[in-house]
Amino acid sequence: IELLVRSEADVLLNVSFQAVGIFGQTSNLGRTDAFDVMEAYMASYVLGTEVSIDDEKRDLSPGDVRTLRKNIGSYPRWEELKKLLQASTEELAPEKTRFDFQLMSSILL
Repeated sequence: IELLVRSEADVLLNVSFQAVGIFGQTSNLGRTDAFDVMEAYMASYVLGTEVSIDDEKRDLSPGDVRTLRKNIGSYPRWEELKKLLQASTEELAPEKTRFDFQLMSSILL
C-alpha cells in the first residue's frame, strides 16, 4: 500500500510541476519555484485529487491544479498549512537552496 500511495503522490507532484509551468522531474529548482510547486501540490491535496464529470472520475490535470491553487484562499487554514510546509522543509532540508523532484517528494510525504 505504501508504494501505491507514493506512486499516486508522485503523479500529483508531477502534475503540480506542470501546473506551474515546469516540465520534467529532473528540474533543479530554486526555493521560490520549489515552494510554488509544493503549494500547488498541497492545494490539490487539500481541495481534492479527483474530478468527477458525468459520474466518471479522473485524475487532476495541470489546469485543474492551477484552478485549485488559485482558489485555495477559501481554505480557512491555508496560511497555517504554508507555515507547516516551511517548517517541514527546514527540518528535512535545512539551508537547501536547490530542490529536485525527489527532495520535494520526501518533504511532502
